[in-house]
This record gives sequence, structure tokens and C-alpha cells, in this order.
Amino acid sequence: MIDVKDLRDRGQYRRSVEEGLPDRMTSGDTVFEKKLSLRYGENPPALPGEGGAAVYVASNSSGPSIATAAKIHGEKDLGYINVLDADAGLRLCLRLHELFPDDYITAIEKHAGPCGVGRSGTMAGAHQLAYLCDPLSSFGGVNVYTGTVDDETARHIVSYFNEVVVAPNYTPEAMAILKGKKDLRVLKIADINLPILDNDIDERSILGGKLAQQRMKSHIDTYRNLEKVTTGRGPTIDELDAALFNWQVALYTPSNAVILGTSHRTVGIGRGQPSRVDSTRQAIWYANNRCEGYNSKRTVMASDAFFPDKDSVTHAGEAGVSAIVFPLGSTKDAEAIAEAEKYGIVMLCTRPAPGENKIERGFRH
Repeated sequence: MIDVKDLRDRGQYRRSVEEGLPDRMTSGDTVFEKKLSLRYGENPPALPGEGGAAVYVASNSSGPSIATAAKIHGEKDLGYINVLDADAGLRLCLRLHELFPDDYITAIEKHAGPCGVGRSGTMAGAHQLAYLCDPLSSFGGVNVYTGTVDDETARHIVSYFNEVVVAPNYTPEAMAILKGKKDLRVLKIADINLPILDNDIDERSILGGKLAQQRMKSHIDTYRNLEKVTTGRGPTIDELDAALFNWQVALYTPSNAVILGTSHRTVGIGRGQPSRVDSTRQAIWYANNRCEGYNSKRTVMASDAFFPDKDSVTHAGEAGVSAIVFPLGSTKDAEAIAEAEKYGIVMLCTRPAPGENKIERGFRH
């Protein structure tokens, strides 16, 4: 029998892999310069010559980004997944900062999707709301902040295991606390209010080539871009605020995405399920079993695409959801809306962009 101790190498998760990637790459008219070699790719390599990874910076880019962030603390090198999570969290935080500029935003990311998002008048308050959405999944996450990390926030960060912290600034007291964790990587990004300037194209490699797409930006930036489609009561201001907040979270969550939340916090996140009803069940389960200080009752649900059947709405009604924001487009829209009316749920659909008749949905893969 093989002794598992002979096969286990815990150090492989800490050691950096020598990578042989080029110093420069081009895509169209954009030149990308290698900025940073990473610890390894998605996984530590099993064989020599595998697993190298690096961060490249576009020559024409500026503004707050993970590509241009400065690492100001952390003995361990960044990994490929760390960078993906940090980028996903920053994209979400930047969008929410656009819509709610008077509030601080925190997103805790894990595997390129949020496990908690909070919005508050203080940085520590936003962090706490994000963390309480799912404290268990926050372990080993990447925390992204739109404001200065203070000592209160820092003390909670170091009270459990985090991989990376990303913020535009840190107080001296906060840095002294964060430096107590030698493996915690602390990144400083540019001013959160600076515009992001790059080629506005998202790319992904495929075998034998690559995919490229122009980056999507939601036009759902105000209550006027949401329209009630149920015949009962109208939405409250809090429900409209929550619909706007949680719709944005859904856009930056792997599909199928179903988000339960209030105007200032996510409460349950269902993501990455092949079936939308399974994402709905997942979001409700997380709201009622993982979230601290709240549950599924009186939440607003956001679905990143239409409901192929009424079953998700039935589960939402039974869970006490008060409103749903979603895009129309299903052959069974009428059945889903009728089901919502049975439970007194306000259904808000995303309106087409001005002068267009296309409805916005939010798939992310």
C-alpha cells in the first residue's frame, strides 16, 4: 500500500514556478508588456515545464486595475486565481461605486464570483455586511474595497484567513495590522475615481485561437430603467434600491446567477448552476443557512436571465421574496408573472436601452 505521506507535498502550493512566457504580446493594435511572474497557473504543475503564469499590462491602459496594482505587502507571490478573483471583485466594486458614489463598497470574491457584497456609509460597515453574507465561504477569499481600509476593517480581515486585500489606500494603523499576516498579499490600486482606459475588449483563449468580445456595460443605472410587469402594488423605494444593487451583483456573478439581497447587502448567492431553478434554490439555502443577521424573507431577487418556467418564482414566493428583477424573453414569461402575483411579488423587468428594443441580460462565464 502506498503511504499518502510519500505523495503529499504541501510546499508545492507555496513554491513559485519558473515560467517561460514571452516578455511582450500583441493583440490587434495593443501591446502587452509582462509585469509580473505569478506563483503558478490555476494549479501547481505536476511535471517540469508546466504551469507558468504571468500578468501583462496593456501599453495604453490607465486607471485602477489589478494589472497596474502595486503589491505593498506579502511574502508569498500572487497566483493566477488570486489575480482572476481580484479582477472580478474590482470590476463589480467599480460598477457599484459608479451607481452609489456616496457609499463604500466591499466585495469578497472566491473563484471569480462574489460570496458577499456590502454597501455602507463606512468601510468597516461595508466589509461586515459582505462578510456576513457567507462567513464560511469568505475563508480564503479576495477582499476588494472602494475606500481606505482603516484599523477596524483591518482587524476583522486578519481575524480569519484571507488570500488578498485590494484597496486604493490604507491607514498606517491598518497597514501595521495587516503586516502581522506575512502571507496576506496587500495590493494598492490607483484612485477609484479615475476612469479605466484600455482597449475595452475582453479576450479568452480557445484551442487553436481565441475569443474576443467588446466589454458589456449595463445601462440599468437608474430606477427608470426598470419596469413593473405585475398588476398588484408598486415597488417601494427600498425594493427599487435593492433591485438596482442586486442586478449589478448578478451581472458579475457566474451564470446561472440568482442573487437575494437588500438595498445594502447580498443575503444569498446562487451561481454557476446549469439550471436556473437550482441557482434559485442555492441562493435561498445560503440566505437561510449561511447569512448572519438576515434570511430570505423580504429580500429582492435578481436573476441574470429570464425564467424558463415558473418554478424559480414559486420557490422565491415560498421563501418570502418581495420583489424580483429579471429580463423578459421566455415563452413562459406570462406564467412566471402570474405565479409572482399569487405570492404578492413585484416583478420588475429590465427595460431596453433608449432607442433600442433589446432587453439586457447578464450572462457571465
